[in-house]
Amino acid sequence: MSETVSQARLEYGANYPYLLECQTNWEKPSYRAWWALRTYLEIVRPLKLPRGSNILSVGSGMGHNEQLLTSFFGYNVTSLDFNLPSLKTSRELFNGNIRAVGADATNLPFQNSEFDGVISLDFMEHLTSIEQADKAFREMERVSRNGPMFHKITVLGEEGMEDDTTHHIKMSAEDWNKWFNDRGWKTFRPLEHSVPIWSRKRIGMYQVNGAFYLKKTTD
Repeated sequence: MSETVSQARLEYGANYPYLLECQTNWEKPSYRAWWALRTYLEIVRPLKLPRGSNILSVGSGMGHNEQLLTSFFGYNVTSLDFNLPSLKTSRELFNGNIRAVGADATNLPFQNSEFDGVISLDFMEHLTSIEQADKAFREMERVSRNGPMFHKITVLGEEGMEDDTTHHIKMSAEDWNKWFNDRGWKTFRPLEHSVPIWSRKRIGMYQVNGAFYLKKTTD
């Protein structure tokens, strides 16, 4: 196991606050409704992948989106995370409905071109360095059939960037956009949009500044 993964697992263990919060909140209908709406608006509608497509979700955590993509929207989803407590919670909550794989994103255990689409939500900024991000992205590219990718990233200027000590890569939306462009992927939707946010049994709207919907360039 790499030093990077060992360090990260200490940060995201069974007592990681977000994991505990999600476990509790999933029992609330308004929380589940929020995830369903967000999954449709942020993933299903923009990516336009047909039902039955194979999707890889990297850094999936508990698997909220992945559960809904599988059971409600009809996709074949592989959920990948190195955080074993998250995967254990996912299997318990969703009765093993998701193909959950424990692995390092910089060394994906999949065949070349295995997936029609690749997604990650609030994952890239948690990697320990931009070099690790480059390795992980190259692996995502390898296992993708050059289909669309979606990466939702917390960027500089957004609420919560400085509050979470596990945000290791602090870049602006413009810098991330250039970073993806330099690797041969271009955005096909605006970087900013509003998404539903769940708060105290209510669903409101939240401004996202780092929404990267990517297609492989043909140049």
